[in-house]
Amino acid sequence: MDNDERRNFTRMNVELAVRETASGHCLTARAVDLGVLGMRYLAPDGPTPPGREVTLELALPDGGVAVSVRGLIIDDQPATGGRYRSVQFAYLSDEDARRVCRHLGDPRA
Repeated sequence: MDNDERRNFTRMNVELAVRETASGHCLTARAVDLGVLGMRYLAPDGPTPPGREVTLELALPDGGVAVSVRGLIIDDQPATGGRYRSVQFAYLSDEDARRVCRHLGDPRA
């Protein structure tokens, strides 16, 4: 069984604005893959080692306030236009988790 089959929650390709804050520095990035347990985004800056804690603000198109989530970078790979960062969510409020599930069309919303 591969990693995709092990996922219990819906993931989907997205194009959403995301703001990353880490160690007092902020940057704007573009989310490319989203699930209730994590996400991948294209960041415009240099490499970041796995294990770095980040706070992310994600703008969902539901008109609500930005989803705020804390997470850990688990992968960072070069990409055209920047770096793909994969983040595993360490804390996402129940309400924000429901909003993400609704956005993904997950019936658990």
